[in-house]
Amino acid sequence: ITIWDFAGQKQFYVTHQCFLSQRGVYLVVFSLKRGVEEIDRIKPWLYTIQSRSPNAHVIIVGTHLDTAGAGDLRTIQQALEDLTKAEIKDFLPKIESIHFVNTLLPNSAGMSELRLKIMSVA
Repeated sequence: ITIWDFAGQKQFYVTHQCFLSQRGVYLVVFSLKRGVEEIDRIKPWLYTIQSRSPNAHVIIVGTHLDTAGAGDLRTIQQALEDLTKAEIKDFLPKIESIHFVNTLLPNSAGMSELRLKIMSVA
């Protein structure tokens, strides 16, 4: 198993595509505490994965669940669901699942579900 953490620095973005493969499992991670605007920030990652690895497994992970309000979570969930219905869906990879997790609780149900999902598609 090889794990790459691209961390999103713009100056290295051009090199990221060199590490993408068809056999990859991609976790596209964003912070829930930054709100629905984060959805626009993950779109370029999704476009890149689709263009370089169109049949790859993609799991979207929202972190900092402990800092997000219920209303924010509903708005973010709706924005993520809209991605798969919008006119851009043909330019996005198939999203296997979406998980919101509190990384402060590594043994929580949400983290366990995420681990199981990763294992099932890997």
